Amino acid sequence: MERAAAEGLDVDTALDHSALAEGRRVGGAAAAPAEPGDQEGGEWARLAGTLAGQGYEPRVEDDEVLLANCPFDALAREHTALVCRLNRSFVQGVADGLGVEDVEVRLEPEPGLCCVRTTRPGRAHPSP
Repeated sequence: MERAAAEGLDVDTALDHSALAEGRRVGGAAAAPAEPGDQEGGEWARLAGTLAGQGYEPRVEDDEVLLANCPFDALAREHTALVCRLNRSFVQGVADGLGVEDVEVRLEPEPGLCCVRTTRPGRAHPSP
């Protein structure tokens, strides 16, 4: 983050960059070479497994990885926007580090779930 601040980035952008970089580091450390015949479901399983190791409670449903919790729930109660943005950047970084392709990580708060939703690009999510 010091480097980002030295580059003149505002604090929010510097934090996003740091969370993304840490996610990429975590994903890269967890990445295993793809086995011949690995399908898209394999990518989602690897992403879910890596996030589980970071304190999330992921579940794979169709073309989504849903997070049933936020590891930073106590902090998120007071600093929701900040924690949710950092979670989004971190999860994107993990996906990048694992080499998961065609992934969209976005903020989509829903009762009973973390605010981060990971889907295939362009997948429409039905309204509750």
